[in-house]
Amino acid sequence: MRISVQFQRKVRGQEEFTSNSFHVGIESEPPAEVAQDRSKLKAYVEELFRECRARVDDQVGQASPKAAPAPRAEERTPRAAPTGRRPPPARASRAAPSTNGNGESGLATAKQLNFLRSLGQQGGLSYGQLSALAEETFGTRDLRDLSKKQASELIDQLRTEAA
Repeated sequence: MRISVQFQRKVRGQEEFTSNSFHVGIESEPPAEVAQDRSKLKAYVEELFRECRARVDDQVGQASPKAAPAPRAEERTPRAAPTGRRPPPARASRAAPSTNGNGESGLATAKQLNFLRSLGQQGGLSYGQLSALAEETFGTRDLRDLSKKQASELIDQLRTEAA
């Protein structure tokens, strides 16, 4: 049995009416014990998908830190008839940044997220396991929703465990 998992994200380009597309695909052959157990197979495929998504997110962040992801279908609003005026830019759907007691605000940086993934890999943690650790520690499963402070604390935790 071979499994092929793919993930693609389009982001707005630097110029009006342009976009950039980032895509990754993974082909894998699951171990026999996984292929024979439907629930293990489902978890295996989901982990592959999360890994694809993480790699695309890494590339989107490296390619252009200012590029915002194109809105998902459910976030798009119907277009009005052309009026000759340019429509206002779409807003990001993420929650407003929080501020901690030190005045540090906002979501974790791309550099922090990349370092977290790197530390996780060095410690033998899959992306899913790293996400589960973030959920257990902070109640946030998506690493991209961690605050700067939370990401820093998770980095410190992984460093301590590695030592």
